[in-house]
Amino acid sequence: LLYTQDDVKPPPQDDGAEVPMTFWNPAGPLFVDVETLGGGYKGVFQLLFLGFVYTYIVIAGCNLIGDGSELLEATPYAPLIGPTILPVLGAVPDAAIVFFSGFGNDAQEQLDTGMGALAGSTVMLLTIPWVLNIVGGAVDLIEKDGELSGDYPSAESDPEGCGRGNLRDPKGWNIFTTGIEVDTEPIQASGWWMLVTCIPYVVIQIAAFKYVYYDDASYADAEKPYAWVGFAFCCIFFIAYLVYQLWITSGDSREDKTAAKAEALMQQGVPITAVLSHHVDGTTGGDEEAPVASSELPEYGSSGDEKPSTALVGVNKVILKTIKPTFDKYCTVPEDGGEKYLDADELNIVFGKEFGINKRADQLKLMFAEFDTDGNGEISLQEFCVGVEKFLKGTLEKDDDAEDEEEEEEPMTAAIKALSAGTLMVLLFSDPLVDVIDELGDLTGISDFYLAFLLAPMVTNGSELIASYRFAQKKTKNSITNSLQQLYGAAIMNNTMTLGVFLLLIAVQGLYWDYSAESIAIVFVQVVLFGLCFTKVMTVASGFAVLMLYPICLVGVYILESGLGMS
Repeated sequence: LLYTQDDVKPPPQDDGAEVPMTFWNPAGPLFVDVETLGGGYKGVFQLLFLGFVYTYIVIAGCNLIGDGSELLEATPYAPLIGPTILPVLGAVPDAAIVFFSGFGNDAQEQLDTGMGALAGSTVMLLTIPWVLNIVGGAVDLIEKDGELSGDYPSAESDPEGCGRGNLRDPKGWNIFTTGIEVDTEPIQASGWWMLVTCIPYVVIQIAAFKYVYYDDASYADAEKPYAWVGFAFCCIFFIAYLVYQLWITSGDSREDKTAAKAEALMQQGVPITAVLSHHVDGTTGGDEEAPVASSELPEYGSSGDEKPSTALVGVNKVILKTIKPTFDKYCTVPEDGGEKYLDADELNIVFGKEFGINKRADQLKLMFAEFDTDGNGEISLQEFCVGVEKFLKGTLEKDDDAEDEEEEEEPMTAAIKALSAGTLMVLLFSDPLVDVIDELGDLTGISDFYLAFLLAPMVTNGSELIASYRFAQKKTKNSITNSLQQLYGAAIMNNTMTLGVFLLLIAVQGLYWDYSAESIAIVFVQVVLFGLCFTKVMTVASGFAVLMLYPICLVGVYILESGLGMS
C-alpha cells in the first residue's frame, strides 16, 4: 500500500541532481495514487484490491470504536459519556468520509462521494435495521381490550418492560399477525428531534433552488451565507441534543441502562470485577444503596401470581439490576412458592460460568459462609447482592493465591486504547477510500453518489446492523424501544454532526451544494419514519414496507436528476 524507493523517483533539483530518498524524507504520497493504476483489467483489479484493504481497515476501526464505546459504559463516567460522547463516536466514520471528500483538485466531484455516504448512511440506518429489529423482536399480536398489542407479560407483573414476549410458532409466523409493541413516549421524542434537525437541509436547499442558474463560481458564492446559517443550525441542534440526552438519562433510567450495559459486557466475557467494581465506592450517586421494594423488581417473564419477596434493604441498585437475571437463571425455586435461593453448587456455577471466577472447594465453602449471613444454608437474592458487593469491595476473605492472579485491565484504559486506535484507523484510511470510490466511478461510469450510497454505509455502519438484530432478539418491550431510539439517534447525528461537516466544507472550500434530489430523498425518508413514531404496534409487514424506502430513494434520486434535471 505504501510507495517504496523503487516505485517513486524524486523530482530533480535545479542543478539536475536527484534528491536522495530516506525513511524520514520520502518522496511521493503516503498512499498509492489511484490515478496511476491505469485502465484495463489489471488496473481494475488493483483498484478493487486497494478498496478491499482500505474497507477492511476502516471496518476494523469502526469495530474498535464500537468496542471502546461499550467499555466506556463500564466506567465511573458512564452517566456523562453515555449520552454525549458515544453518539459522537458513532458518527465519526461517516463524518470522516464526508470531510475527506471535500479536499483535492477535484473536490467538487469527490463531494458526490460524501453526499452518497451521508444519504446512504441515513437511509440505510432508518430502513434495514428497522426491519431487522421488527423481525428479530417479533412476538404474537393479540387483542387486548379492543386494541392490538404485543404478547408481553402484563404491566402489573412486568412494569419495567423487561419480560420476554411470546412467539408461538417462530418458523411459521404470519407477517400480519406478528410484530412489536413499543413505548411511544420516548420514540415520539426521538422522532420530533429527527424532524426538527432536518431544518439545515431546508436552509441550504433554499439557496440551491434560488441560484440554480448561476455559473459554478457564482453559485458557490451565493450559497455560502446559507451554508454558514445551516452550519450554525447544525451546531445548535447538536449541542442541544447532547444536553437533552444527558438530561433524560438521569435517575432510574440511567441505572437501568448502566445495568443493561454491564450485563452485556459480562456476557461478552468481561469479568464482573472490571464491570461493576466502580459501582461500590459511591461514585454513582448517593441514593444508589437506597432500599428497593420488591414491587420494583418483577421476575422476568413471571405471570404475576408469585408470592412477593420481602423488601430488599441496603442493596446497591445497579448491582441488583445487573446480577438479578443471573440469580434468576440459576436459583432454586421452591415448589411451595417460597423465596428463591442459591445453594453451594449453584453459587459455584454462577461465579465460574457467569463471573469467570473459579474457586476451589475450600474457597467455595468459605465464600458461601460469607454470603449466607443468616446461616440457613441458602443464599437469598438480597444476600447474593450484598455478598457480591462485599466481594467487589474486597471485604471477603482473600484467597491464598490471590496475589498470583493476573490483574484485569481497567475498562477506561481498554476503552481509550480501542477508541484511539479505531479513530486513527478511520481518519487515516477514509481519505484513500474516498479516492478509490471516486476512481471506481470514473472507470465504471457509475456516479460516485450511487457507489457511496451503497458501499459506504456497509463499511461504516455494518456492525450496527448485526448488533441491532441481536439486541432485538431479546424480545422485550424495553429492548425494542431502546433499539429503535438508537436508530432515530443515528439519523439525528447525521443531520447535525455529519451534515454540519458537509456544510462547513461548502462554506470554507468554495464548493457549491448541488444535491436537491438527494436532500429530498433524505428528508422524505425521515418524514415517513417520523409518522411511524406515533405507532404503538408495528407488524412485520410494516417493517418490510419501511425496507422498500431504501430502493425507492435510489430510484427517486435517479428520476429527479435524470428526468427532472435536479442536478
